[in-house]
Amino acid sequence: MITGAGGLLLHLWLVVGLSVLGAALLMALIQSRLLAWLSCFNVAAKQRFLWCIALFPYGAGLYAATLVLTPALTHEFLSVDHGHLHSLQGHFHWFSWQGAGVLLLSMVAGGKLLAMLWRKSRQHHQLQTLLAFSEVDGTGCYRVESDIPNAFTLGLLNPKILISRALDRALTADELDIVYRHELAHQRARDPLRLSLFGMLISVFIPSARQELYATLELLIEQQADAEVASQFCDPSTVAATLVKVNRLALRYQRQAPDFSACGFCTTAIEARIRQLLGSDHGRAFPIPSFLLSTFALVAVGTYYANSLHHSIETLLHYHP
Repeated sequence: MITGAGGLLLHLWLVVGLSVLGAALLMALIQSRLLAWLSCFNVAAKQRFLWCIALFPYGAGLYAATLVLTPALTHEFLSVDHGHLHSLQGHFHWFSWQGAGVLLLSMVAGGKLLAMLWRKSRQHHQLQTLLAFSEVDGTGCYRVESDIPNAFTLGLLNPKILISRALDRALTADELDIVYRHELAHQRARDPLRLSLFGMLISVFIPSARQELYATLELLIEQQADAEVASQFCDPSTVAATLVKVNRLALRYQRQAPDFSACGFCTTAIEARIRQLLGSDHGRAFPIPSFLLSTFALVAVGTYYANSLHHSIETLLHYHP
């Protein structure tokens, strides 16, 4: 049996872990309807909603931890009952379902952390290899000695723009300028870092939901960069034509992008990006008043039922087979 603060921390780890996984499963079940509902909003609003979906499980875990530490939210807001905390510090048994749950959660979290560190290390090595076979031009763009015609923005803290020599030779000066401006938009927004952080947040989702969410954000980021470039030209169809041309060139190769978080010029759904460029209706903006009202209502409901939820969690923690 674990006593003292260690027992309390293990209880918190169990409750938070189960809450995060449960909330992630709930979001995965309604994810398709949520994404369909987002179709009426513009690109920026869709991205905000996606980040809300990714952060929701962690908000649920934080709320569950608050319920463990605060037994009476409705009577005295955020008042920590030290007697209650003392009662928790000595009831954690390893030979119980709680102990098995803590071990399983720790193994899953540790495995995901090790996999993430391994991927980041490999990403850094691949980026350094690409840069070693590149030359920097006057704009700071790296020209890669490659026969695959494509362009990427790579790197987390200090992203680099890479354009292959094959693409350089295949495009006109105006088309190449469009590609460069597109990747420059990714570089300024640090989009590879955003994709990497988003991928870390949604790692608690089931694989199918995780892949759909990541692909959706990846498409939205590309559409945002497309729109920024199109705003610099009188005719967005020029950007669309360049996108089609680069995609047609890259389709000759099965592997178009490195295996890590990168913003490639033609690695996402081309049809959706062209519709976004040529469409006149860009959708609704993010509904800030409705979002704040919904958040307030959710907090109010959670506060109202805090006592019942706290007693349910307390019963769960103190039950041993």
